[in-house]
Amino acid sequence: MAINLSTEHFVVRRMCGKPDVQEITDTDIEAIFFHEGLDWLNNRRPAKGITYFSTVANQQDYNVKPANALRVTNVWWLDSGWDVFSPDMRILPSSMQMDAKFAGVSIMDNPAMVIEFYKKISEYHHNFRGSGYETDEGKIRLEPYPGSNNDKVYFEYTYKRWDHVVNISEEFHRGLRYYVASLVMDYLGIKRGMITGGKNWSGGGGSNEKDLAARYLIEAEGEVPFISPVIFRG
Repeated sequence: MAINLSTEHFVVRRMCGKPDVQEITDTDIEAIFFHEGLDWLNNRRPAKGITYFSTVANQQDYNVKPANALRVTNVWWLDSGWDVFSPDMRILPSSMQMDAKFAGVSIMDNPAMVIEFYKKISEYHHNFRGSGYETDEGKIRLEPYPGSNNDKVYFEYTYKRWDHVVNISEEFHRGLRYYVASLVMDYLGIKRGMITGGKNWSGGGGSNEKDLAARYLIEAEGEVPFISPVIFRG
């Protein structure tokens, strides 16, 4: 169910001691939902994608980060001689097909097969030894330098899961509400920092507001704990 911002305005005001519109307007509260709140959720629960590019011999940096990417989280690459990179992310090089190498052979009768098996596993890991990372300029830097053309470099990246606050999943509405309430209390704490009372409220020179803001932030983080992003494969 889509979030109802008109209702959320009322709930947040009630959580914050019902400040009137002279202290904070509905427009201000809505802006917190649309900007700070949305950024907070996308940072704690970003989506994650995987894509790839091909190397150019002796070129270390590549400007290939997708336009919607927030940050690159993992980079790995392998030699172009490997045959197939399947959709389920398993390598199937013809030189390592175990059915072809060990068909009809009993490892118990021929322990040398154990040595051969682990040699193939070692080759598998060796060809994934290349890695990389995102530079401050947003490029992907490979380590070590690629020595050949057309090696496949795969990388994971995060991107915003939601582009509009009304699209946020219902399971996150409560956490978002607490986060917005914490920012509203921070806002009121700043405004009330020089005085301790007004027509419809009394406070502690901003200290009470700051305490409540901290409590609401803890509640928000409990509702939306930070976890590793989920990988989406299309």
